[in-house]
Amino acid sequence: MTEQMAFWGKPKRHRRPGRPSRRAQFDRALETLLIYADTYAGVGPTNECADPSMWILMGDDDWKNPWLNSVGMAARGLYWTALSWAKDQIRGRDFLSAESVLGDLESWFIPDREIRGWKATREAKQLVESSVWVPVQGGYRYLYLRDENKPKTVYEKRSKETSRKRAQRAPRPPDDAAGRW
Repeated sequence: MTEQMAFWGKPKRHRRPGRPSRRAQFDRALETLLIYADTYAGVGPTNECADPSMWILMGDDDWKNPWLNSVGMAARGLYWTALSWAKDQIRGRDFLSAESVLGDLESWFIPDREIRGWKATREAKQLVESSVWVPVQGGYRYLYLRDENKPKTVYEKRSKETSRKRAQRAPRPPDDAAGRW
C-alpha cells in the first residue's frame, strides 16, 4: 500500500446523481441492439455468406492498378458489382451450368440485360475500351481478373470444400474389433 493510500484511505466511488449507472446504460444499449436486430432481420445488409470461397478478393494495391485506374469510379463500381453478381449466380447451384460461367472457367460472363438493368451501359463501354472486359454475344466477359476471383479457382475451392464436408459426414468405422462404438 502506498503512503498516500495509507494516509487518505481508499478512494470513494463517485456516484453520478440523476444519471443511470454505466452498467444500466450498457444493458439498455444491448437491449436496443436486440430490438433492432429483431425488427430489421433480413432487411439490411447481412453476412449470409460465411464461406470464404464466395468472397470477392480485392487487393490493397487495387487503388493503383493501371487497368482499373484507366476507367472512372462508376465503371470501377460496375466492375465489382458485376463480379459480385457473377459469383452469386453459382451459390447453391450447379457450377458449370450457371449463367455467369457458361462453360468457361477462365472468366465470368455478364449478360447485357444485367448491365441495362443497372443502367450502366456507358460504364460497360468504358471497361471494354480499357480492355478490362471483352464484348461477346449477349454480354461481356472479364479480361482482367485476379486469380483468386477466377471461376476456375472458385470451382476448385468449392470442390475441395465439398469433398472435405463429405468426408466429415461419412460414417466412421467402429472403434473396436467387435463392431461396437
